[in-house]
Amino acid sequence: MGVVWMELEKYESAEKCFLKSIELKSGHLNRTMLAFIYLLTDRTDEAERIHLEGLEEKRTQERLESYADFLGATGRVEEEAIILLEAQEAPQEGKKYTPD
Repeated sequence: MGVVWMELEKYESAEKCFLKSIELKSGHLNRTMLAFIYLLTDRTDEAERIHLEGLEEKRTQERLESYADFLGATGRVEEEAIILLEAQEAPQEGKKYTPD
C-alpha cells in the first residue's frame, strides 16, 4: 500500500504505511522504501537513521547495498565505495550466516 501512496505522491500516507510495515517486520525492503520517502521529502538525516538502524539489526548484503546507494545519492562516494566492498562479503538477507 505504501508504494501506491508513494506513486500518488502522498508521502505522509506512504510514510505511515512503511513505518507500520517495519513495526510488523523490520525487513530490508520496508526500510529501503521508508528511507526513500525521507529522501524525497528532504529528510536526509532520517533516511540515514533508518539505514543505520537496519544495519544494527543485520549487516546483510542487501542492507549494505541500499545504504551504499543512499551514500552515493547524497554525494558521499568514498563512503559508498567502502560500504560496497563490505557488501561483497556480507551474508544475504534471509540466509543464515555461517562463519568459516
